[in-house]
Formats: sequence, structure tokens, C-alpha cells
Amino acid sequence: MQGLYDPPHGGRGTIPFDIFAMLLQLLDIRADVRALMLARKDIYAEGARRLLKFPITISDDRGLVSLCQFILRDPLDRAPGLRQLHISIPLKLRHFFEEYRVYRDDPELRGVPLLLRVLPKVTRLEDLSIDWCEEFLERDNGLIPLIASLGTLRRLCISSFGLLSCDLLASLRSPLQELEVDCWMSDIGCWGKEAIPLAGLMAIIHGHSQTLEILIVWFSSHVESRDATRGWYQQLREFPCLHSLSLRSPGEVDLELLVGLFPNLRSLNITDIWGVEDADVENMHDDNMEQPCWPSLEEVSGDVDALHALGLTSSVRRVDATCPLNYDSDREWRLHQFLGQTGPTHLFLHFGYDIRNHYGYTSEDETWALDDRDAFANLLDSATRSEKLTHLALDICLNLETLEDSPSLLNILLEVWRDQQSHHLTFLVLRLDTSLPGVNTAPGEEEIDDIDAASAKDCFAPFFQHPASCAEDLALAIPTLMYVSLQIKSSSPAFWRAHRTGDRLQMENIDPTEGQKLATSEGLDFAQRIFGEPSRYSFDEYDLLHCTVEYPRGVSS
Repeated sequence: MQGLYDPPHGGRGTIPFDIFAMLLQLLDIRADVRALMLARKDIYAEGARRLLKFPITISDDRGLVSLCQFILRDPLDRAPGLRQLHISIPLKLRHFFEEYRVYRDDPELRGVPLLLRVLPKVTRLEDLSIDWCEEFLERDNGLIPLIASLGTLRRLCISSFGLLSCDLLASLRSPLQELEVDCWMSDIGCWGKEAIPLAGLMAIIHGHSQTLEILIVWFSSHVESRDATRGWYQQLREFPCLHSLSLRSPGEVDLELLVGLFPNLRSLNITDIWGVEDADVENMHDDNMEQPCWPSLEEVSGDVDALHALGLTSSVRRVDATCPLNYDSDREWRLHQFLGQTGPTHLFLHFGYDIRNHYGYTSEDETWALDDRDAFANLLDSATRSEKLTHLALDICLNLETLEDSPSLLNILLEVWRDQQSHHLTFLVLRLDTSLPGVNTAPGEEEIDDIDAASAKDCFAPFFQHPASCAEDLALAIPTLMYVSLQIKSSSPAFWRAHRTGDRLQMENIDPTEGQKLATSEGLDFAQRIFGEPSRYSFDEYDLLHCTVEYPRGVSS
């Protein structure tokens, strides 16, 4: 039987294997690789290796079994092809408070014994993510030593922490360059805390101190007394290669510890300090103001309260500030003070994205800050008065509710900048986005995606109806402005260049590709959004009513 690419009627030879192999490497869609694999039998093996180089996500036991069986059909040839694996199987913790519980809706993992056969043959895996990590590791004692023995991992991401996850991190052989850890502990009886402190985590992973470059930590807990742990801090190793740190929902912000652990930090993100009151934020701020800062720090991002608690006193190039839904004079002052101390040239202000739940929806008694014209205008005016500020990006969520008589966003912007006595802005970016879940949309439900409804709101209408005119109005209000960019949701951004001759202004439309390159070169790329919290076990009384409790031998109820 002739192959798909065999010439009819016995013509000259088929397409060479090398050409097929080259085509496989150029394809970036799985379906296209599968289709090409079926063209010829001798290309199938090469196609199988190419398929395994795609990022692979396993969301249930069936998928785990399928992947392992696929690799085990030709393990020596296929297993080395696996590069990026994400295991995300929802599980429930069975060892909880020294009891062993088996839940009726908690799946057995038939794929784990197969995975134990696959892992020793995986010699080039670089990126591994395990959701519900503690729950997954407790299913077989052999998982920890086999994962720990992988020597090629460069990135590891785990959520749901506990003693088993701790053992895995402590025994890893791979020289990790990037690590993301959710420190919220599945069994809160492990340390008597809800999460492990950052200092404790760094002590566990000290073996990666000379290679780790990027660290993302969720829910690190506070320590009871800084004085009581001073000696512990001094014994921790520095991580001199680490240049990017993200602390998401930390229990505290200890600048002395951070500078000591990460002396060469260039990028810092801190969001949503949990379990603290305003007085605690002020205490952190006062303590941190007395500490030395990083001379190397270039970028810092977070919500206004977290940035205030950080208490930086050194200059940075870029600040990303997520503003709360309720603006008051205290928060306006906190942002103003932070910007005054850091003096950024690039400022990103994000409005309408709720920090506390990491989603863009509000409760019934909350409305968007644009409904409070004065509060929004005052905050914007205060944030943009710095003489050092030359690049500004406003990121505004369209999904949030506004009142019928909400003021026009364009009018607020024009009034603020027309009233300012001096101007320094040269590049303005405005993004109206709905990339997070919509109003009153629970996590996991579909996003409300109604651009027509958003454009009908008076506060946004000019940017939908007459974007070029809006750009010109903004350029007139800011005499120093050279470039304006407008992006609505996922559409390509529009760019304009302002040409000034005396009192005359002419706006030139810039090709989107050229404009994007310009924005990138000017340092105005938006950071990737954070969608919700990591996957982890949650205690539910309902589960306890539908499980069997098993005790080890010799232990009675």
C-alpha cells in the first residue's frame, strides 16, 4: 500500500526522512504532529518523541495511565523526550491530624505504579508541577525518592504543603533555577501553624542557594518574634543568584530578612498580606524603614497596603500598584509616600481588580471607585505628579459594576492633567480589560464577556466610539506626551505618535506591530495576571460524614 506521500504509479522516491523530521520540529500544534505521524510508519517514532516535548497536563487518573502506557511502549526512546509535566489531579488528604481517612469521592490512582516505572527512565524532564502535592505523594512511598532523583529539573511548582512535600524539597538533586511553593499546609498539625514561615522554607531548600533565580511563595506564615529568631536568620544561607521574588499572601514583610537572603534581587512582588490589621501594616512599615534596601532592585509590584508595609527607601525604575476598591485618604497617602520614596520612571496602576480573592468581582455593597469621582481623581493626581515619572500605564477592569451616572473616565483624566502645573509624561498606555472573571462570577465559572454592555456605559463610551479622538484629547492635556496606546480586552493595541508644531498637534497612527515593539523597548509590557490561588486541600465537615476512619494496628478509637 502506498503511503500518503508516495508518488503514484511508481514515480521517484518518497520525501526523505530528514525533511519529515524537520517539519515535525517546526510544528507547534499537537494535532498537526499527530497528522504527520500517520503519513509514514518510519516517522511515527520521531513523532512520538516530538509529542512528548509539548507541555503535558494530567488532570485525572485516566490521563496518568494513558501517558505512562504510551511511554512504556518504547521507554528508552520516548521517556527522554518528556520535558514539561503538570500533574493536577484533585485529591483529598488521607493522613489528617494523625488519623487516616478514606473518602468515598477520593479516587484511587491506578497510574501511580506505572509512573514509578516511568520516572527512572525520564532523563530530560525540566519542568514539573504537582497540584495537591501532599495528597499525591502520600499515595506511594516510592514517589519522593524517584522525583528527588531527577537530575534535570530546572523548574518545580507544588501546591498543598506538608511533611512529605518538605521531604521532597529537602532531598531534590536537581539544581533548581525556578521554584513556586504554596506554603499553606494540608495537615496543620505538622508545625502547629497554618503555613510554614519563609525562613523555614529557605532553610529546607538551602541546597539550591547557588542556582535558584526565581522564587514564588504563597501563604508563608509570620514568626512570633523577630528578636527570638534573629540567630536563626543569621544562620540562613544567602541566595546570591535569585533575582526575582514573589510573595503572594505572606503573613509578614520583613525587609531585613529579605535583603539578607536575597542580596541581588532585581524584581519583587508582594500582594495581600493576610491576617493583619492596619496597625500591623504600620508597624511593619516603621520597622522596615530602618533597614537597608537593595541597590540592585529595579521593579516592585503589589497592592497599596503591601507596598506601604515594605517601607522601601531606595529608588526603583518601575512600580506596579494594584489599587483597592475603596479609596480613602490613608491609602492615597500610602501610595503617594511609597512613590515619593522610590521615585519610579515607570508606573502601572491597576484599578478594579480585587486583591483579597484575586478575582475581578465585587460583593453587593461594593461599587467601582470611579463612582467616587474625587477619590479617584485625587489618587491619580497624587500618583502622577512626580517629576521623575515619564511612563504611565492605567489598567482598568471593565467587568466591575458602575452606577448609571458614573462620570466619564476620559473627563476625569483630562481634568486631572489639565490642572497639573508641570508635565513630564512622554508615554501613556490605557488598557480596558475583562480578562478576569466578571461581576459576581464565582471562580471556575465562565467569564462575563459583553463588550457591548461595557461600551454602553457612559464612563467608557468615548474609548469605544472615538478612540483616536480620545488619544488626541489626552495629548492636548499633556503637552509632553509623545505616544498614546489604547487596548480594549484582547484586541490588538492601537498606538499613536504626537507631532507638535507650535500650538498645532497632529496624531499619527502607528502600525500595531511597530507600536508593540516600541512599548516593549520602552519597558511598558504588562506583567502576567495571577488567576486565583493554587489548588489545595480544604477541610470540609461534609467530607467527614462521608468517609471511613481507619486506625493503624494497635491503635483503637
